[in-house]
Amino acid sequence: MAEKGLKIALAHDYLNSWGGGERVLAIFKEQYPEADVFSITHDPSKVAGHVDFPVTTSFLQKIPFAVRFHKWFLVFMPAAVHKMDFTGYNLILSDSSGFIKGLRKPKGALHVCYIHTATRYLTVDQQYFKESVPKAVQWLVPPFLKWLAKIDRDDAQLPDVYIANSEETAKRVEKYYGRKVVAVVFPPVDTDMFFRKPEDTVEDFYLVAGRLAPYKRFDLAIEACNKLGKKLVVIGAGPEEEELRKIAGDTIEFRGKVSDEELRKAYASCKAMFFPPLEDAGMTPLECMACGRPVIAFGKGGALESVVAGKTGVFFKEQTVEAVVGAVEACESTTWDMEAIMSHAATFGKEAFKKKVATEIDRALAEK
Repeated sequence: MAEKGLKIALAHDYLNSWGGGERVLAIFKEQYPEADVFSITHDPSKVAGHVDFPVTTSFLQKIPFAVRFHKWFLVFMPAAVHKMDFTGYNLILSDSSGFIKGLRKPKGALHVCYIHTATRYLTVDQQYFKESVPKAVQWLVPPFLKWLAKIDRDDAQLPDVYIANSEETAKRVEKYYGRKVVAVVFPPVDTDMFFRKPEDTVEDFYLVAGRLAPYKRFDLAIEACNKLGKKLVVIGAGPEEEELRKIAGDTIEFRGKVSDEELRKAYASCKAMFFPPLEDAGMTPLECMACGRPVIAFGKGGALESVVAGKTGVFFKEQTVEAVVGAVEACESTTWDMEAIMSHAATFGKEAFKKKVATEIDRALAEK
């Protein structure tokens, strides 16, 4: 490996929650254990049990409320990233869905960015940010986002190399940033954590899991299960929880945040898991499939790269309740081969992911 002997930094947007992006960071840290970790902000209470290594943060870490409410400090984000000091590092591996890709590398260093998405609220989903602010000031959002989007595009020119997490992300990186990726490496599933135990049995409920945010469209799963009278377990927390609870019927159960083992058990026990959003990639479908259960997914974006129709799940073509209801009926009329589902998920394993990323880094170092 060409990166041996180099001083390596890992850079991440925010360590304020634990999700797919943070799992990728943890794998990079496992892959490069001597690397130092940087993040714009870090809330140890939100990543307890997962992050047991030092984290160097930006000046925002010291500003009151910036850690807990970081999205209200977006105006400071580019400057916070620009001022982070990477002096002395030869290789910087960032994983980004936001601003960290705009870090200033030292002269002679190589910056490889594993990109989860072109910054969502500045590209494909500006409406999401607008709806999250008070109506009285929503008129300020478009010019603010236009200014921030220009900075984001300029900063997106700084990494030397991009590795995308899906073909969908690769297309967006080229469309919004004018950059090409050197490779697509789909996010890995940790089969040491997510797998099927002999004692696991399928129970009579459906599942949806992840951050409760508007773009995740968990409302579709809830409304479909309301209509069908099916039990649905909702795992996760986030800003949309109150609205989702308002529309939930008697068959909907909210469990909030759970441990990895509780999540594994839910995956292994559900009839199927819903995946309603238009995601660039998405790790939860693979986690569920690694536990032997099928996925009911929106048939666009990254889901098309991880779910196989009729073998590991079913697709619905439109983000409507009627389309989801039809997909549930199709799922229930299909006989699922759990071994085939797990075998498919295993092809997205962690070790294969590490090897592919290392190959691209070694190639970039050799060409530098």
